[in-house]
Amino acid sequence: NNIKFGVLIHKLRKEKNIPLTVLSDGLCDFSQLAQIEKGNIEPRKLLRDRLLGRLGVAPENYESFLFYKEYHSWRERQEIVYCILYGKIKEARKHLENYQKKADSSLDYQFYLAMLAQIRRIEGAEKEELRGVFQKALVLTVSEPLKRELNGRILSIEELNLLLECAFYQEEISLEWYKELISYIEQMPLDDIAVSKIYPKTIYYFYEAWKNNSRMGEQELFEMLKFCNRAITILQKAKRMFYLWELLEAKIQILQYLIPKKPLPEIFQKWYQTCKDWKEVLEEVYAEYGVSKEMKEFCYIYVDMEAHCIGDVIKIRRKMLGMTAKELSEGICSERTINRLENNKRETKRETMFRLFERLHMSMEFCKNDLLTEYPEAKRLFGELKWANNRMECEKVDQLLEQVKSMVSLEIPENRQAIRRNEIINECNKKRKNKENVDKQHYINMIKEVLEYTIPYEVAVASGEKYLTQNELSCLQNIMAELDWSDSELEQLIQVLYDLFEHQRQIGDCLNMYEFVMGTISSYLGDKGEYDFSDEIKLKILKNTIVNRRLGVIDRGIYGLLWNDVQRKKHQHPVKRDVDEKKELKKCLYFSQMCQDAYKSSFFEKKLEEGM
Repeated sequence: NNIKFGVLIHKLRKEKNIPLTVLSDGLCDFSQLAQIEKGNIEPRKLLRDRLLGRLGVAPENYESFLFYKEYHSWRERQEIVYCILYGKIKEARKHLENYQKKADSSLDYQFYLAMLAQIRRIEGAEKEELRGVFQKALVLTVSEPLKRELNGRILSIEELNLLLECAFYQEEISLEWYKELISYIEQMPLDDIAVSKIYPKTIYYFYEAWKNNSRMGEQELFEMLKFCNRAITILQKAKRMFYLWELLEAKIQILQYLIPKKPLPEIFQKWYQTCKDWKEVLEEVYAEYGVSKEMKEFCYIYVDMEAHCIGDVIKIRRKMLGMTAKELSEGICSERTINRLENNKRETKRETMFRLFERLHMSMEFCKNDLLTEYPEAKRLFGELKWANNRMECEKVDQLLEQVKSMVSLEIPENRQAIRRNEIINECNKKRKNKENVDKQHYINMIKEVLEYTIPYEVAVASGEKYLTQNELSCLQNIMAELDWSDSELEQLIQVLYDLFEHQRQIGDCLNMYEFVMGTISSYLGDKGEYDFSDEIKLKILKNTIVNRRLGVIDRGIYGLLWNDVQRKKHQHPVKRDVDEKKELKKCLYFSQMCQDAYKSSFFEKKLEEGM
């Protein structure tokens, strides 16, 4: 029942009609790629991610299981990325020097050079030096990058980013070259996250080159306006803020030039005011959390989450389930193999790993997400389904559920878990929309049954170190969201999840799930009157979300902080912040508009009219 990585790559490549030689160019021999697709070779994570990237898939959408050596390399890369993101340049350089000593592939070395270029730019290096480092990095996987046409090639967003940086520091790159690059990216089959990482930056770089050009007639202005609109829409769809401030500023400048020229549709005036409102609120929030409003680095392209060390996962999961090493190994491998795996002293065959994970009630795949399927369309539709469920679009959820179920194997427990959980949520949403009573205990019991497709509820909520899959964590969050403070199990569940996310995992490794689970916990703490504790979690989420230029939960975080302040005043608790209620609600409204979330926008508009 395990879906192999090679099968996924083969399906993606065939779906997009890309020859083996084109996909492998600069990365590996095409015969090696053929063996990967057949499942005879399991590539390293860097190569897996780059192959996915060239096929238009953002690797951060996936969960990876890695043997210790590769996990350690991944950990080092993420330390470098986050040190740069958080402005710890001396630490970043130290980690990078260590990484360079161990680099043993062109992709390792390309990562090293990309990070070095960012550090040197922050340190004030001259253009000539930076151009040299970027070019040296790019040619490791892309031959003659600025001379050969892009058509006929297939590049990842990492490679496109390096190409863009090379062009930025190159003398006399024409506007036509930028247009060709934009056209190339527009035709690429990129998922929402992947396109949000490269298209807005490309438009901004094009705008910077364009505004220095003397030929800025009305036609050119309208064309640039169209590009800016598309880039902003892409960011809204992906719930990201990469170059959003810069694009809003560009749009304002274009509209300031256009509006006085001649009578224009009223929509232009609305665009202008909206851009000003959004830009202003971005500036306020960036300043409040100590984040630059301008994008000064491209580490966001290399942020990677949800990677786990295989040995650690096996040991933790085995102990959670109360199994001995002998019981786990029986009929699969020797007890000694288990001990060596858990102590990170050896790797083992892929088929052995599949069987061990299956015994631990997990589906083993070196690269996976919510669903295990070789069909990329099923993964895309499931993403739409989850978003529709969040917005209570019940009919759309029904349609998407039927489509997804026809494309995935429900013999795989994790697939059944993901599908059934969303069916139950949709059933409850239908009742709530019709103002019917929802039996909370019945709902909780159904979610518990779904959780137990893979792990007993008592095991999942027991204290101690644990590894839970994203589907299992989602089940626990759903249960927690329906429990009342009078339910004795709520406090236990909050404590277990808090311990997992605060003491056993790093927020940068699991920001998606941290926002989802800890956001719910912070709301419960606020309801209970634990305002300071609630604020602490909300502020942590906001800081990390904003640093990573993620858009989806900012409105909720700001509203949560405001709600806590309002409750402090009502119950005569000391208020630490002196904030304007309407101003804070406007922030929430603008961020919900940036997310294109009509449901939340309506909620915040109502709060602005009626007050808290």
